[in-house]
Amino acid sequence: MPFATQPHWPGLCLCLALASGHAPLQKKGAPAEKYQPFHGTLGEARTMARERNIPLLVCMTLEGEIESDNYDGAILADAGFRRRATRAVVLVSNNVPHATRKLTEVVDGEKVTREVCSRYPEGTCEDHMRHWDELYFAYAVKGELRLPETIVIDANLKPGVDNANAQVVWRLSSGELPALSDITAALDRLAKKLGRGLSRAEHATLSTHLARGRIMAKAKSWPDAWRAYLAILEVTEDGPFAEEAAAEAPRIETALRAEIDGLEKRLAPDEIAIPYGRLLELERECADLPMAKEISGRLRKLRRRKDLREGIEHFELAQEAEQLWSEATDLESRGEKRKAERVAKKLLKKKYAGTPAFERARQRWPELAD
Repeated sequence: MPFATQPHWPGLCLCLALASGHAPLQKKGAPAEKYQPFHGTLGEARTMARERNIPLLVCMTLEGEIESDNYDGAILADAGFRRRATRAVVLVSNNVPHATRKLTEVVDGEKVTREVCSRYPEGTCEDHMRHWDELYFAYAVKGELRLPETIVIDANLKPGVDNANAQVVWRLSSGELPALSDITAALDRLAKKLGRGLSRAEHATLSTHLARGRIMAKAKSWPDAWRAYLAILEVTEDGPFAEEAAAEAPRIETALRAEIDGLEKRLAPDEIAIPYGRLLELERECADLPMAKEISGRLRKLRRRKDLREGIEHFELAQEAEQLWSEATDLESRGEKRKAERVAKKLLKKKYAGTPAFERARQRWPELAD
């Protein structure tokens, strides 16, 4: 049970970070996630654990120490531990470099060969050494660590002032080999407290939704923003991503309703095109959103208003003509002359007379005009 005192190997560090919440839901038939320690900094590991809403597990070993060697085999190499670790974020840290070896894997259907650490082949020696100093200074007690060291961390808790231990929910620092069941139990207790955790794939997808939601909200593109936040809430109601989405979705919905109300107020017999055109755009943009039926219903009521009926009919006829114009010119540009002429004949019917698209069609295909 040796002690580790202040390190004398600047820049040499290895860490294994395991974060997990409730088992992330996976599609039936989807391959199980592969065991993979986290290779970023301690700060990055905390952020990842917080965003995925899962525990952070720190496993530190000391080179040349018997219990640390046993730890590798009894804990890190255990199949059950590795399965549990895929539902978490892990830092494994060892203080020195080891011999390297070539590892060949199939990635996206192609064989890829890379150089890895012979002791921790999930990464390089630099990966497992990167966090050693950082972890030592964060969790040493009076300048000392008893290794091997196992720490379960709740990254959602606020760290104390100059004291990372405020986030620690379980720790074995006696220098003895921990029971795997004790580690698993500690992870499960924290996972139950945290709620639904995200898999790595889900985290990547929801990160994209969150970024899009923020960008679209800033641009006041309310349907796109709302859709992005709802996509997050369809996956989980727990964790910081869900918290932000749950707070933003109602705000976005309110802003969307305000835009629709404003457009309806602008509608007048002499002002149809811009407000009504935008309402039609919103109907299309919100087709898969909870407000879809409501928007369609409001448009039907507007079409029945006596003061707007004639103007809306003229506008919709002009829009219909524009669609035919676009279809005909697109076919013509692709060399499909006969198909283009068939569509042009539809556009040149008397019903569309007086629309801008009808007049353009007469000039483009005079031989087809009646």
